[in-house]
Amino acid sequence: MRLPWLLDEYYVAPRDDEGKEPTGESRNDARLVPFPAARRRKGLTTVTGGYQTLLNILNYCRDGTTREDLTSFVNTEHPRLTERSIRTQINGIANELNCLKLDGNRVVLTEQGRALVESEDPGELMDWLVTRILGADHAMVILRDEKRCTPQGLARRIQEINPGWTTTRTPSVIISRLRELDMLDIDEHHVLSLSDAGKKCAQRIHWQPEALAPLPGKADDVAMLPVVPEPVSMRLPEFADIKLEISKGGHFPVTVIRKLHYGLWANERRHFAVLTGLSGSGKTLLARSYGKAILREAGGSSRHLSIVPVQPGWYDPSALLGYVNPLQGNSYIRTPFLEFLISASEALDRPFTVVLDEMNLSRPEQYLSPILSAMETGEPLTLHREGESFDGVPSDIRYPSNLAIIGTVNMDETTHGISDKVLDRAFTIEFWDVELKAYPRWGTRSYSKEHEDEVRLLLTDLMMSLRPARLHFGWRVVDDVLDYMDRALADNGALDPAVVLDDVVYAKVLPKLRGDDAPRFREALRKSEEVLGKHRLNNCVSKVKELSEDLESTGSARFWR
Repeated sequence: MRLPWLLDEYYVAPRDDEGKEPTGESRNDARLVPFPAARRRKGLTTVTGGYQTLLNILNYCRDGTTREDLTSFVNTEHPRLTERSIRTQINGIANELNCLKLDGNRVVLTEQGRALVESEDPGELMDWLVTRILGADHAMVILRDEKRCTPQGLARRIQEINPGWTTTRTPSVIISRLRELDMLDIDEHHVLSLSDAGKKCAQRIHWQPEALAPLPGKADDVAMLPVVPEPVSMRLPEFADIKLEISKGGHFPVTVIRKLHYGLWANERRHFAVLTGLSGSGKTLLARSYGKAILREAGGSSRHLSIVPVQPGWYDPSALLGYVNPLQGNSYIRTPFLEFLISASEALDRPFTVVLDEMNLSRPEQYLSPILSAMETGEPLTLHREGESFDGVPSDIRYPSNLAIIGTVNMDETTHGISDKVLDRAFTIEFWDVELKAYPRWGTRSYSKEHEDEVRLLLTDLMMSLRPARLHFGWRVVDDVLDYMDRALADNGALDPAVVLDDVVYAKVLPKLRGDDAPRFREALRKSEEVLGKHRLNNCVSKVKELSEDLESTGSARFWR
């Protein structure tokens, strides 16, 4: 993976008379030169695993490494990190801490990074932080002058210096970073103070920390208060444009697209739809296509769409929202869904769509519980109780009103039913009707029209026979049957098409035939046997006869017995 974002630009540390960055004792004697507030970086990235992981990464880069190898190393250290998180953390070590740089195509240590590796003294980073990161010097000076402060109180004080910080999330990350570097102590009452190392660092701050200028049109006294975000207007494409865009990816009835669109956005905050019905009928394809369609005109990109395959055994919300790692007290296990949720909450002017694929492989009311509550009440979504920020993850976030959740559901013996708690909040759309005449890929295979017409008639007859018992099939099966025919006849044109059809229908359609003694199931078996016989699918006919005999003698029939 290429990392073009690494070290595109980074600030140069103060130099001594020989042009070297001051470190160790020379650093302590050097007079710090602070950057103006407007030129400082406006945030910090917490390294997963804390200070020790930072040292591990720098040690790995001691002799230089490629960007790809560095990415693989970080992924090995923390397998749960997404590509985006790895990119963010390496970028933070480079641009925020000035410890890495590019030398040709290799990532190497800066002088500051090498000094940190050799001394393992976190104080090596402090000159950089207090002179180039907005808010770091404020935190140190506040605790130097006032001695003690709660984390929440200190975060609010830091927030006041930047009118663009509408929450205390970034200030809380700054506080967490200073704690990781042993600059701050916290007592049993959860009150912060400077550590011995922090006191030494704070004494070297000889300037009055500078705040950013007020936002245009804001009075100075108002700009210094916590900013309340204005309501954000999110723009969606017109329905006609959405319909046109979706049609490029497959055939879906206009009525279904309309139900999904208006069902998702009818409520002011609760944008949740459940697509249920026939396996292979295009539920996931529609959900994905819809997510892409609303992004195109709304200025979004692929990062505004996420597909989350639900796994069996998701018994609690940690599968989606992550959790504090009990084995590493200073790390939070992130998930792709959490990263996506945070991104949505930070860009409320654009739609974000997440697809929960096969969402009832586990019980949605369990793993979605806090999400369902937040979308209903509008209350913040609580992520942890470790202070306002922990390992770069805020303690809570406001449920994003620009987030659309689309879940796909199959109903069989491997899945769970959907509870009323979920259904009450969702707009449900069924997928049971498959119109073979609307299949978009007729005429695209290499075999003759005569053979295709025979397949088309067979599938249509089978669909009509099995539909009343809800044993019919979706687009995936149609694709597989036609592709099998295409490959088999292309390799051996002498094959009887009826024999080829017999093989593929036996493998793709008959395994779905199962049920207990009931008029509809009996009739479905009878009619399908007639259809298969009419088209000379002899092996299929024999199998359906066996199922009918089982139904007669045992009261139930299964393909697998």
